[in-house]
Amino acid sequence: MIFYDLKEEAKDKTISNVVSRDAEIGRVARTIHRQYDNNVIVSGASGIGKSSLLEGFAYRLGLGEIPGLDDSYKVAKLDAAEIKRIAVSNEGLAQIASGLYSIPTKTIILIDDFQLISDSGLGTLEQIFEQAFFKRTDISLVLGISESGYQKLSTDDPNFLKNFEHIPLNENDQKQTLQILQALSPAFAQEYNLQIPQNILSEVVEMSRKLPSEKKQPLRAIHFLDESLAHTKVSGDQALTANHVHYVFSEKTGIPDNSLSQNSKEFLRNLEDTLSASIIGQERAVAAVSDVIKRSRMGLRNPNRPYGSFLFLGTSGVGKTELAKSLAKIVYGSERSFTRIDMSEFGESHTVQRLVGAPPGYVGYESGGQLTNSVQDKPYSLILLDEIEKAHAKVFDIFLQVFDDGRLTDGRGQTSNFTNSIIIATSNLGIGEILKGSRDGIDLNSPEFISNSLMPALLKSFRPEFLNRFDAIIVFNPLSADDLLQIAKLEISKIEERVAEHGVKFNIDDNILREKIIELSNPMLGARPIKRFIEQTCEQLIAMKIMNS
Repeated sequence: MIFYDLKEEAKDKTISNVVSRDAEIGRVARTIHRQYDNNVIVSGASGIGKSSLLEGFAYRLGLGEIPGLDDSYKVAKLDAAEIKRIAVSNEGLAQIASGLYSIPTKTIILIDDFQLISDSGLGTLEQIFEQAFFKRTDISLVLGISESGYQKLSTDDPNFLKNFEHIPLNENDQKQTLQILQALSPAFAQEYNLQIPQNILSEVVEMSRKLPSEKKQPLRAIHFLDESLAHTKVSGDQALTANHVHYVFSEKTGIPDNSLSQNSKEFLRNLEDTLSASIIGQERAVAAVSDVIKRSRMGLRNPNRPYGSFLFLGTSGVGKTELAKSLAKIVYGSERSFTRIDMSEFGESHTVQRLVGAPPGYVGYESGGQLTNSVQDKPYSLILLDEIEKAHAKVFDIFLQVFDDGRLTDGRGQTSNFTNSIIIATSNLGIGEILKGSRDGIDLNSPEFISNSLMPALLKSFRPEFLNRFDAIIVFNPLSADDLLQIAKLEISKIEERVAEHGVKFNIDDNILREKIIELSNPMLGARPIKRFIEQTCEQLIAMKIMNS
């Protein structure tokens, strides 16, 4: 059996202390002091700090910093991969038991990645360790194991776990992660020969939290800092800056670097005006969306929920999809960060699994789900759930989980993170009430109108708990003739931009255009007939001009 004493490594500082785990170190020490079942198993997700905890405990013990555990204790580390290799070779379990039995008294044994042993099919671990280990109260075992490894072990070999105090590790919070980076930064600075301003580390921690990664803190932040420093080095600079951090973040998320580097206050101040430039006649809708995005951008919202969630109500052609596309472009830097899902395709019970993927053993299992795949591919994106009232009731249960937890596990067991996504659902429910309220001059976004007039219509299709999960229910106004005239001019400008190389410009007579708008106006269709007329008319004129030039 291969093991070695960590005492000298601790004294030589070749192993490191652990930061922000004092409570867990205390529990390990307290368990080792016990007369019976004085063994510890530490479980946690990858990157959460299990190895650092074990190494940090050895470090403190080696330097005499664990009260009650004097210098007579030995600290031995066994290699899990080596134990597994011996176990599956000809020497087998007898050599493992013999090796454990030969360990001297007053020894604390550390084994990291214990799932390599527990998952290797060695048989009942209780039998392997019983004689050589568990009957010796002068020896303590401290194991590190993955979450899934611990769950499997608790099912396959519960008697083995009865000998252990279980210490589950939670993910480090922002403050703890920052403390860890501050402790590691001198070594990083020396390795890269770069300056690392301490104020930049806060930016690293904040940006790492938003990364699309299954890694937990602090490992996510450590890897992000490492990559940001590597980028700084190859850029030829002498110190890590926010620009370096933003550049690496942009590469990983697809969000343009310039949108990250701009002044956040300026972005927030201009958000409403920027949206209003392309969304005509929907000032209240734009203001409501902007308010939620501002709170998210300033970190005032629950970080475990989506970046924003909205229910858009109104007739066709009033700007619901247009606002969603504009929001995707402004917040995420590109209209490509936009996914539209036609919810009418999920009206039957058996179609619901297409959103999250089929479970193992079913057709389509390998493909994943339309919703989960979209978020895994583009975690920084806006998801438009078009005509959500046409979906099956089981779909609403899926989104209850998304709105509450910001996460969803697909049929393959992969978790999609929605905390960086904006989710917008559209519905045509309540159109009659909206049109009547508009004719009566009622504020369609007032709490009274939504509660008294719209909610009865919505509750026929949606459960109250589903509606309550949205950050805002937003009603889009029917468009007036003046609104449609502005939209028509905006569409003509877009066409002019597309054919700018041909030098085409249109002279518009507002009176004639207004007469045509009144002729085509239909409250149920909004701006769509006008947009169609503009496209057909203008494109035909342009085609004739180009052919005759």
